[in-house]
Amino acid sequence: MDQDRQAGMPNCLKCVHYQLTWNQAHPHSCGVFAVKSRNIPAMEVFLATGHHCPAFHLKSR
Repeated sequence: MDQDRQAGMPNCLKCVHYQLTWNQAHPHSCGVFAVKSRNIPAMEVFLATGHHCPAFHLKSR
């Protein structure tokens, strides 16, 4: 993927909707988009829509 497009992609690991699954083939999950994949969900959303994830919400510490 083009580095310029990746630059604005949110970090799913810092999102409240991010979840880990027990499935080793698809360990990353998004509670909003019901995405389960080997890649982080933001990457899957970008590949499917061409836009960065609109549901990203930063976790509070």
